[in-house]
Amino acid sequence: MGVQIPSKIVTRAAFLAVRPETEETIGEADFVAVYGHRRRAAVIDVGQLTLPSFVDDAIMHDDGDLVALTTENLGREDFSELAEAQLFARWSEQVGLSQREIAAKLGVHQGTVSRRLALLLLGPEATAALEDQQLNPTEAASLAGKLPYGPPRGWQKNPDPEQSSRQRLTDQSSALALILGKNMSAGRAAELVVAEKASRAKAAAEGLSIVDPKVAFGSKQAAHRLYADDAVRAAAAAGNLVTAIDPDQGTLAYYASSVLNPEEVEAEAQQAARHAADNQRRTCCARVAVSTPSKDALTDVLITQRLLNLAAVGTPAWELASSWLSEAGRGTRSAKELMEAAAETTDRGERQELAWLMALATYELHATDAERWGPPEKAYLRLLHARGDYTPTAWEQAALDTIAD
Repeated sequence: MGVQIPSKIVTRAAFLAVRPETEETIGEADFVAVYGHRRRAAVIDVGQLTLPSFVDDAIMHDDGDLVALTTENLGREDFSELAEAQLFARWSEQVGLSQREIAAKLGVHQGTVSRRLALLLLGPEATAALEDQQLNPTEAASLAGKLPYGPPRGWQKNPDPEQSSRQRLTDQSSALALILGKNMSAGRAAELVVAEKASRAKAAAEGLSIVDPKVAFGSKQAAHRLYADDAVRAAAAAGNLVTAIDPDQGTLAYYASSVLNPEEVEAEAQQAARHAADNQRRTCCARVAVSTPSKDALTDVLITQRLLNLAAVGTPAWELASSWLSEAGRGTRSAKELMEAAAETTDRGERQELAWLMALATYELHATDAERWGPPEKAYLRLLHARGDYTPTAWEQAALDTIAD
């Protein structure tokens, strides 16, 4: 039946009067289409030489070209998140609107504008993964927020000084590999890449070699690992100190290259070290407990606990949760009051907060009581690191090192 709705075009002079920065882009064209780009593409595809159009330079008044472009595209089912990002960027960079003003003008949530714009700070590899649907838009925006790449954009509130560097592109690609290869969250992957980068810089500054302990020491790697500061200093003085990158934290792990039989730690010292580790974890928990994660993040925690066959352990867990709330200055609700609230409340937010407290307490009690640490403790320490920037004690790191990957 052909094209029923004509496209809208303006003269070159009218367009450049408003958008002078596009002169190189439009070349020598006498007219510029501001509405009907898809119809024009369809006409070209079928070999048709003409397209119904009308010329009206008045369209350019009050950013009418962008209004027309937005009307034509925003809300289309096939309009990708990346295309939305480019549209929002035009409103920012050509009209000078803030993210809040863009949201108000187009009737979308400001958070959506912010997340979409972040997609424009992805490198070629991450952009391709987004377009191929290997990387979902939420994770892509998180990756770009943590490790932005590209020239500073006018809509960025605080451009990263390193975002234009090749090293940043490498860092973003490394994080992407962890996301796609190990099913790691974008935030966690970015943190791991940044931590590893800092660790490598620290090792270089200290003149230490970085080794793969599995390759360097084989099955005896645990005997070479150093946890106490005194042991690290002694190995350094003897010229036997090397390092490795901890795969879970991205931090430096120290090894003695030729010390195969370190002295056994007495049982009393081990018990004291474990008690100190318990105290340090619980101090961190008092901060983390009052910072309830998002619904999706909490769901991941609860699913992980379910797969690890962990369940809340009744009154002791609620007592622990109560102590954390008190320590964090969030009231003096007793264990009994928390249990009653969990059974009776219909408030979605409170239910989420209580579920988070119980998940955290479940992990902590299991870590405290377990004779030998395993996958639950590894998951727990990763959670504390991600939520509370927690660094394992020497005793905890030794316990984690016995857990198979």
